Amino acid sequence: MANGVSGVDKSTNDTDRIMFLEQTVDEVLKAIVLDNVVVHAYTAWSLIDQFEWNNGFNESFGLFAVDFKDPNRKRTARRSAVFYRNIIANNGFKTDIPSPDEVIWGKFADDFQWATGTAAYQVEGGEGGRGATIWDTFSRVPGKISDNSNGDIAADFYNHYREDIRRLEALKVKTYHFSISWARIYPQGSGNTSQAGVNFYNNLLDALTDAGIQPMVTLFYWDLPQTLQDNGGWEQASTVDAFVAYAETCFRLFGDRVKRWLTVNQPGVFARLGYDTGSFAPGIQSNGTKVYIVAHNLIKAHAMAYRKYETTFKASQHGEVGLALDAAWWEPKNRDDPMDWNAAQRGLEFHVGWFADPILIDGDYPQVMRKAIDSRGAGRLPTFNENEKRMIKGSADYIGVAHSSSFLGFHKECSIGELNIISGTEYMSVYPKGMRYILNYIKDRYDNVPVFITHNVMSDSSGTLRDQHRIDVMSAYINELFKASKLDGCNVLGYTWWSFLDGFEWTSGYSEKAGLYKVDFTDTSRTRTPRDSAYWYRSLIEQNGFLNSTKSYDDDFYYGTFPDDFSWSAATAAYQVEGGVKDGGRGDSIWDVFSHTTGKVLNGDTGDVADDSYHKFPEDINLLRALKVSHYRFSIAWPRIFPNGTGIVPNWEGVDYYNRLINMLLEANIVPMITLYHWDLPQIIQDEIGGWPDRRTADLFVKYADVCFKEFGDRVKFWITINEPWVVAFLGYGNGEDAPGIAQSGTLDYEAAHTLLLAHARAYRLYERKYKATQKGKVGITLNCDFAVPKDPKNPLDIEAVERRLQFHLGWFANPVYGDGDYPSIMRRQIDKKNRELNITIPRLPHFTESEKQLVKGSFDFFGINQYTAARVADAQLKADGTYYNDMDIESDQDPSWKGSGSSWLFVTPFSLRGMVNWIKDHYGDVPIYVTENGLSDFNGTLMDGHRVSYYREYINGLLKAVVFDNVNVKGYTAWSLMDNFEWSKGYTEKFGIHYVDMNDPERPRTPKQSAAFYRETILRNGFPEHPVSTDQSFLDEFLYGSFPEDFAWSVATASYQVEGGWNEDGKGESIWDYFSHSHLILNNDTGDIACDTYHKFREDIALLKNLKVNHYRFSISWPRILPDGTKRNINEIGIAYYNELINALLDAGIQPMVTMNHWDSPLTLERLGGWTNDSIVDIFTDYADVLFDNFGDRVKIWVTHNEPWVVAHHGYETAENAPGHTHQGYKAAYNMIRAHGKVYKLYKEKYRNLQKGMVGIVLSHTNGEPMDKTSLSDIEAAETFNQFSLGWFANPIFGNGDYPDVMKWQVGNKSLEQGLNKSRLPVFTEEEKLMLKGSGDFLGYNMYTSTRVKSGVNNLTLKGFDYDMDVHTEQDPSWEGSGSEWLKVTPWGMRAGLNWIRRHYENIPVYVTENGVSDNTAIRLDGCDVRGYTAWSFMDNFEWMRGYSEHFGLHYVNFSDPNRPRTPKASAAFYTSIIEDNGFHREGHEVTSSSPQTTVSPKGPDGTRQPGINASNFNSYKVSLLLISIVMFYILTIV
Repeated sequence: MANGVSGVDKSTNDTDRIMFLEQTVDEVLKAIVLDNVVVHAYTAWSLIDQFEWNNGFNESFGLFAVDFKDPNRKRTARRSAVFYRNIIANNGFKTDIPSPDEVIWGKFADDFQWATGTAAYQVEGGEGGRGATIWDTFSRVPGKISDNSNGDIAADFYNHYREDIRRLEALKVKTYHFSISWARIYPQGSGNTSQAGVNFYNNLLDALTDAGIQPMVTLFYWDLPQTLQDNGGWEQASTVDAFVAYAETCFRLFGDRVKRWLTVNQPGVFARLGYDTGSFAPGIQSNGTKVYIVAHNLIKAHAMAYRKYETTFKASQHGEVGLALDAAWWEPKNRDDPMDWNAAQRGLEFHVGWFADPILIDGDYPQVMRKAIDSRGAGRLPTFNENEKRMIKGSADYIGVAHSSSFLGFHKECSIGELNIISGTEYMSVYPKGMRYILNYIKDRYDNVPVFITHNVMSDSSGTLRDQHRIDVMSAYINELFKASKLDGCNVLGYTWWSFLDGFEWTSGYSEKAGLYKVDFTDTSRTRTPRDSAYWYRSLIEQNGFLNSTKSYDDDFYYGTFPDDFSWSAATAAYQVEGGVKDGGRGDSIWDVFSHTTGKVLNGDTGDVADDSYHKFPEDINLLRALKVSHYRFSIAWPRIFPNGTGIVPNWEGVDYYNRLINMLLEANIVPMITLYHWDLPQIIQDEIGGWPDRRTADLFVKYADVCFKEFGDRVKFWITINEPWVVAFLGYGNGEDAPGIAQSGTLDYEAAHTLLLAHARAYRLYERKYKATQKGKVGITLNCDFAVPKDPKNPLDIEAVERRLQFHLGWFANPVYGDGDYPSIMRRQIDKKNRELNITIPRLPHFTESEKQLVKGSFDFFGINQYTAARVADAQLKADGTYYNDMDIESDQDPSWKGSGSSWLFVTPFSLRGMVNWIKDHYGDVPIYVTENGLSDFNGTLMDGHRVSYYREYINGLLKAVVFDNVNVKGYTAWSLMDNFEWSKGYTEKFGIHYVDMNDPERPRTPKQSAAFYRETILRNGFPEHPVSTDQSFLDEFLYGSFPEDFAWSVATASYQVEGGWNEDGKGESIWDYFSHSHLILNNDTGDIACDTYHKFREDIALLKNLKVNHYRFSISWPRILPDGTKRNINEIGIAYYNELINALLDAGIQPMVTMNHWDSPLTLERLGGWTNDSIVDIFTDYADVLFDNFGDRVKIWVTHNEPWVVAHHGYETAENAPGHTHQGYKAAYNMIRAHGKVYKLYKEKYRNLQKGMVGIVLSHTNGEPMDKTSLSDIEAAETFNQFSLGWFANPIFGNGDYPDVMKWQVGNKSLEQGLNKSRLPVFTEEEKLMLKGSGDFLGYNMYTSTRVKSGVNNLTLKGFDYDMDVHTEQDPSWEGSGSEWLKVTPWGMRAGLNWIRRHYENIPVYVTENGVSDNTAIRLDGCDVRGYTAWSFMDNFEWMRGYSEHFGLHYVNFSDPNRPRTPKASAAFYTSIIEDNGFHREGHEVTSSSPQTTVSPKGPDGTRQPGINASNFNSYKVSLLLISIVMFYILTIV
């Protein structure tokens, strides 16, 4: 069939024709494939433009345009010709390879083989009896080598292979691709082998095997023995036979270790350049004749060698055999010319197909190749007979691909493509996409045969170490390889970066450099120096590909938080803190003996007393609670449980000690994290069996662990078997710096470590088997390790030395437990190598049995890591001396820029903690990690330890980055140490504590350092949130205008003892303040005997109240005036008559009475029975209230049970500052006052409310606590604690849940236990009482005068009582304006803050401000606080308790020197009246009603001050200014 479409413009860019062909041919394909139509062929009409019948030459159907005006009728390919050509080439439609130009990210397959390579003649040198090769001869011909050099020495790999293998290890390659020198095995090409040559390759292979590097061996890499060349070389069939014999010898001698063979390297290059152009050895020119004969023989030699391996060796050796092809990519020079497309295809078949087709397809050359060669002279391309074809076909298990260049092909000749960058060789063109294209070509043409990239090179002539140009090129090639593998499905086994070392670069001699390592050929030692490309390649191999991620925020501080379940801890160890070495039946430990040995510990210090935690552990728990840690890591002293190391029963005194410690921790809600062994081995074990090097110590440890699990495991869920076994083994038994002081490094330290690992594993399995199901705890081990960094970050040997050091330090213990159950292979190899050097035949590093490996492997629930610092590490080849550090072959130091500490070994390296946990993750997977120690030492123990704060901040932030950015499974962090302690051989000279301990004081007092506050804050923030606290303070400086609600209660207040006088008139009994003031305890010996004489002048006072315009008057009834002895057995009717007259007169004046039952003046008779500490007073007070309700309740509708019970309890019964002058009874007094209030409320509710319709509440005082640092969660929490202790103490039982605030119960309860009490000093409400108390208030009366700033702190347990139980510190800002009272600073914003605190905590209960000079409706209007009224304190100057008449709060002045006590209104009285009359604050010229309130903000005046409607300058009284400032400030604050 024929099919086509015409065009009239005769353009070569015939898009319409291409579209027509695509659609038409696709329809034909559908008919065949989908419809089963039998179509045998398709013909495109037409090949060329031609005479189109009636239309002549006006129509054009041709794939080729014809110029009919040209006598020669020139043909030009249209684009449709190329399109049709490619349909034919693909026999249909093939999906184009997607070709993203950008890098794609990801990893290669886990089994991908990373390699680098060398060739024998290029690097080995000629020693060791090697025979002459064709390159030895060729290089001596003048003019053949550009620099007239040769490979006689080359890189001298023959003598340096062992150190080069170490470099290969450092590169992390899995495979080393090298060639065997035929002339080194058979110096004459055949005949007798050279034993020296065989030995060399055996040694090389053994060393590679020891290093864990797989050899990939090429049998022939162009260095034919000269003897064979003299006999015709590869032109002769005899060379094929000689090669097969040579290959058989190699298979036999080396095949037990070599599993990947390449017979011939790039046979096409060798044949062309060696036997056609003559530019390579052996230098034969043939003009297209001998090249094909040589190639023919190379193919046969390959196939015969393959079949020899297949039949003789494969079954036993299990290796693979292939050959490496030169596989350049070819593209058409003119993509619009089908002839160039055909030329490019011929280029591929002449280069790749020449060898690949016979081996991988049909045993013969490509037809296009034979046709092209025969067209230029038949017989030049040899033929294979049928037997040879069968032998050749399929003779490869994989194909090696050498690809570094691409070419452009066109239909007359082939030309090198344009270079993207200047290369060191003429033949190379840099075209990374060619890598992907050639691999896809091989995949499609050769059934996706396995491919190993055996050669990919970028050379230069400069040899620079800073070879970024090489990195850029190789990165691009490898990424295209990655695309071919991941996106296209090409079967790529591995990649070889060529080359490992600079070498003899054939005709360029040493003028070209391609090595990852530079070789100094002017140095007889042939010094190797890594290039930047070596470092880059190593990094690529470590990542196994291209990871689009670096460790974020490497140098920047990161703001964020840890997971919600992250644990925070502080740590100690038994011998370092406990003391009490002879107490409680404890036996001696190795540290007792060691520290008492002269010269072992600095200054002769011992742990005999240490921090005395054996006696003072409650103080430690007090510190821990203040820190807010969730966990406490401490150790159990083995000799305290088993004084003799073991026994039938433990030392019960020791068990009891730890039980008390554990129980008190749990009471404090702190999880015990217990270490079973922190270096204090019972001395008897050391004496009798030699300690940890003896395996019997593991038996004893397991028995000890069993007792601990049994006795404590019901409560302890977090066990660490052994702390830092590296320290135990090396410092204890290696260099002897620590107890027991044995210095036998390289033997006993390895033995001790082995026992420690077995002891850990056996203890773990014991718990797993016997306790885990019931106790549900977890068990792990804590290892220590200094992180390591390379001294030269670009030197792979230093990088590898880092890994070696980490494996020797951490892997020594981690690999058996978290890895494969055995020591790290590098550790075993290094120690075995050193043993060989020392002729030691008995292994110094013990071996685990197979059962022991299974025991140890996986014996963990978590990974504990102690990490402090880092070391800088360089590779070194040390002469063997049989010691631990010598075994590593490294040298270590510290970077001079790293800050030091109080310890010679500890330098500040914040990167090290992040690096360490990442190393653990990289080597052992997603194991849960707990940082079990981290901290900084100093010498002076300063409390202002900013250096330690900086250390913790940077290290913890690094850990946070590891969690957030690196996805390391870190579960917790532990600060070392909770307090200064015995620092082992350094005694008390080095101090790690976040609490200072005075070791010169027998009491060992603990004092928090700045770092303790920082750590607490970090814990509360759970890291470093960028915005931990909202600081929005709207309207902070604005004055708010507006009205209060219509029914707002305006009041003033007094209290009976402060104003009444008549202290002994008309049957009144004596009160506690009568007695107290008569005891000459008041300033100026003032008393309230007369006071303001309100008892006689109340009618005058009512007239003043009417003038003030108040609608309420708050006053108190004197309890002893009603009940002289406090009980209702004796009711004073005169007293009742007095208050009836007062109440009636108030009501007549239109003023509502607001009556307080108890304003501090309880009857002295009751006080002599214990007053508020006597439980009977609850019922007595209830009886008193019953009398009041019965006599006055018909007219009094607002009742207050107690005024400021906090003051009574704290000042009267806790500190003795006020009457009745008792101490340490505040909690008991408060307990009874709260219960009395509850019973009175219940009485009123059940007996009087329905009839009298009144309200009962309580008036609470409050000094508003503000955080010292408003951005500190620690201070915010401290302020909350302060407010709960001061206001919540009474508010929470009544307006909350019927009980004290949780924080108060928590603090007092724990403090009590820690102080040795068996119950809390805070009395406990019964459940019945809680139900009675909850909701026992119709309103809260709020007395607020001032504020204080609060910060977190911790108080010593010797300080007992309310003020110390809070664990906070308070102070008032010196910038706050003062007043006539020392304690009263003007903080009007505190009123609003307090009201909002009440609203948040108690569901916006009704509030009456019952005392203060501050009023506010900002809290009402902006915050929604339910404030019902405001009371100014006080109505008149009066008796101000301990200050007598020296302080004046009144709106009315009272002249106390005048017996008539005249009252005179102050300016503040008029000001207050104006507020009442306006029911708020109105802007001048604006009428505001309460029914349509307006809240506006006053602008600033020209001097920056506010311009309120009332000018304060009209009132010259200080009190007016104070009141005005207070009220204004109360208005202006908005809710935060």
